Amino acid sequence: MPLEQLAQQAADHPADREMLVLLAERSLAQREPARAEEAMRLLLEKDPGDARAWLLRSRAELDQNHLPQAYASVQVAKPLAAGNPEVPYVLGQILERQGDEQEAEARYRETVALDPTHTGARLELARFALAHRHYGPAREHLEAILKRIPTHVIALELLSNTLRFQGELPAAEKLARRATVLAPRSSRAWNALALVLQARALPAPLVEAEAAFRKVLELDSESADAHTQLGRLLFNRGDYRAAIRELESALRIHGLNRLPYPLLMQCYRRVGEPAKAAALQREYEKINDMDLATAPLEYSIYAMPDNVVLRLRLARLYATYGRPDLARDQVERVLRINPRQGDALRMKTEYDRTPSASKKPE
Repeated sequence: MPLEQLAQQAADHPADREMLVLLAERSLAQREPARAEEAMRLLLEKDPGDARAWLLRSRAELDQNHLPQAYASVQVAKPLAAGNPEVPYVLGQILERQGDEQEAEARYRETVALDPTHTGARLELARFALAHRHYGPAREHLEAILKRIPTHVIALELLSNTLRFQGELPAAEKLARRATVLAPRSSRAWNALALVLQARALPAPLVEAEAAFRKVLELDSESADAHTQLGRLLFNRGDYRAAIRELESALRIHGLNRLPYPLLMQCYRRVGEPAKAAALQREYEKINDMDLATAPLEYSIYAMPDNVVLRLRLARLYATYGRPDLARDQVERVLRINPRQGDALRMKTEYDRTPSASKKPE
């Protein structure tokens, strides 16, 4: 039944509790959290002790980035739904969004203790483990997910990356290929395949890796990592001009990523442009110092892209190193996650007054 039709039926039968719950669940699945929140408000007016309604309301508030309200709702649900794994799971999501990683991880562990098959909690625990390069625990959680849901694309992609880090390339490739078949429009799935093919370092896989990186960029042209890795492949093939285009694109997107610099300097020298190589060398020396501070945060954000506190911390670091343009980008990403985040709104006002720095040397 279409969502609009279901909403009309719920309006015609306001006393039907199950219809209101179904409307909330369907609305959340179709990313209409405000409709879900209103349905649960109506239900809770009739029965303020309905634990399921409080949990659904908390999820709806979380999806709208109304974190204090979501926290309050889940606290009401807590004594009403003792032993329900959704209570610590939703609480963990709220805490993670607020930046309390330790407490969020503890709540996800509590969720798995109550329900070892809980996909969402295991996926979050795997991301936490990968952010700290704890590949064994990450693998355990991801394999548990795939045992129950063999077609879970995110788990396939993350497990492929995990196995690649552990040196198990054939198994990693198999998982990545499966992910691209299940989700041919997923840039992350194609990136996982490209990286494992590149790691094999054989002629045929390298040709396929190049095609896979180009597929990533077709789906996500702002992937600095894909531009960098494609540039590396082209450099190793001796196509220095093409490599320059990709590496320059990587720096345009993410000027503080030091990985493209050495290779781009070599490209410029090999095509007879030593002045450009020298300018890059000066910039690279500054970035080397900066990278020590920013790299751990960037790695953690790769694993936990919705973590507001980490992104704001990275924005402040970028600003400290004289890159308000990159700081502003992180703040804008935070505001897409939570448009009401006070620190982000203040920082945006500050950075909007600051002229942007050049992303690469002229």
